[in-house]
Amino acid sequence: MTTRATDELRRYDLVKLIVLLILIALLLCLVFGLPQAWVGTAPAPTPTTIAQVKPSATSAPPPTEAVIATPSITSPKTGDVLTDDRVTVTGIGLSGSTVQLLVNSQLAGATTVGADGNWALEVNFGQPGNYEISAQAVDASGQPGPASSPVTVSLAAPVATSTPMPALTPTLTPTLTLTPTLLLSGLKCSGPPGTDQGEFWLVADCDTLSYISRRTGIPLDKLIKANPQIKDPDLIFPDQRIILPR
Repeated sequence: MTTRATDELRRYDLVKLIVLLILIALLLCLVFGLPQAWVGTAPAPTPTTIAQVKPSATSAPPPTEAVIATPSITSPKTGDVLTDDRVTVTGIGLSGSTVQLLVNSQLAGATTVGADGNWALEVNFGQPGNYEISAQAVDASGQPGPASSPVTVSLAAPVATSTPMPALTPTLTPTLTLTPTLLLSGLKCSGPPGTDQGEFWLVADCDTLSYISRRTGIPLDKLIKANPQIKDPDLIFPDQRIILPR
């Protein structure tokens, strides 16, 4: 029994030794790799052709345009009636930007917005009528942006002022109204006779040269000759002075 047990013990130790050697060999293979003789010549790898995929031609997105701030007009207001053909238009906008002013869609001038955001520009309308004013900003490349809401105003026609005439002082010129005396024979006159004033005879309503000649004793022809201002001897007037050639 003893000999048999010893033999089995030896075989068992041998198996353990073999297993241990195998484990050591596997560990060496893992650490240093398998010997080339064990592995053999591995076939060369077949090169793999990778197809190059060309990117599809896509159009580049358009550059984004800078947004231009639209200025606004603060004065004048829509509906204003102007009396002066030169008016200053004011408004607000982006500080440092250029503002163009349009009158009836025509460029009337340009200015720069101040640091406080305000701008002003004087325009000359010229003729009376209705005008539409709008403003637009200009970018760095000189391209104008959208116009502001229009402001509609009107320029009134100038009122004609008349120069007052100097006051006229009326000049009164005395007028003498002469009524011919009655000369018809046989026609009675109830008025008072004239007056003998020495050198003159003051004619009354009923006087005639014949009557004066009889009253003064001066011949009629001499009386007519002394008064050449009397064009018609048969026609004399009240208050007329007749020269008496004595």
